[in-house]
Amino acid sequence: VMVTSVVFALACASVTVVFALVLAFARNTSGFISSLTAVPLVVSAVTLGLGLIITFDTPPFDWRGETWLIPVVHVVIALPLAVRTLTGAVTALPVHLRESAASLGAGPWRTWWRVEMPVLRPAVARAAGMSAAVSVGEFGATSFLSRSDSTTIPIAVSQLMGHPGAVMPQAAFALAALCVVVFTAVFAATV
Repeated sequence: VMVTSVVFALACASVTVVFALVLAFARNTSGFISSLTAVPLVVSAVTLGLGLIITFDTPPFDWRGETWLIPVVHVVIALPLAVRTLTGAVTALPVHLRESAASLGAGPWRTWWRVEMPVLRPAVARAAGMSAAVSVGEFGATSFLSRSDSTTIPIAVSQLMGHPGAVMPQAAFALAALCVVVFTAVFAATV
């Protein structure tokens, strides 16, 4: 369960940051694209999960039981937060840095990699951490898409809490506490 959640969180963080960087650097993005990336903030995650179950239930797109669909929905849910985190950092980049690099002979790719990315590294780390946190804690859509081989921490805690008796809820509390300890240690190591 822990490994599945970590793998989903890493996949979500890496894909979300790439998409968010692309959208943040597209300075001439219209208000439509900005509004479109905000839709998952307005729509419930449960609605997204139910919509995916209903949409992808017939061949050739019968993807309801696919494990990769869970990180995809996590990316959709985390993308608006990452875009807003990175857009502010990208717009705050001083223009003279790019101009100075160009006047010294650096091409656009080298300028982006050697000049802009080091300045954006803290914002990228925040966006990746936020995306991973969204992925680890996402319950709504995952409850519809999860199968026995793709159980995440919130789903496991929910399943343990649903059993009668005192032992299962205690196991759920232990799993939740272990999750807090592990992810706090990972967060402390990255800061």
